[in-house]
Amino acid sequence: TWVAIDYTLPNGSTKAELSIFNAMGVKVKQVELDGNQGQKVLDLRGLADGVYTCTVLCGEYCHTEKIVITK
Repeated sequence: TWVAIDYTLPNGSTKAELSIFNAMGVKVKQVELDGNQGQKVLDLRGLADGVYTCTVLCGEYCHTEKIVITK
């Protein structure tokens, strides 16, 4: 129901965008990341079971991971 994402942004950056996409590639959640590093806790209760991708965009930097939701 919740996920905690630890992050460290590249090159001393302090702003980034974290987006979650469903299996069809539709963005279902977006939050801003503030600070060079930290932790963001996301409420996933409104999302259906399935496989999602979580992408962090910071300038030209892009990192993607998989999230599996089961309830």
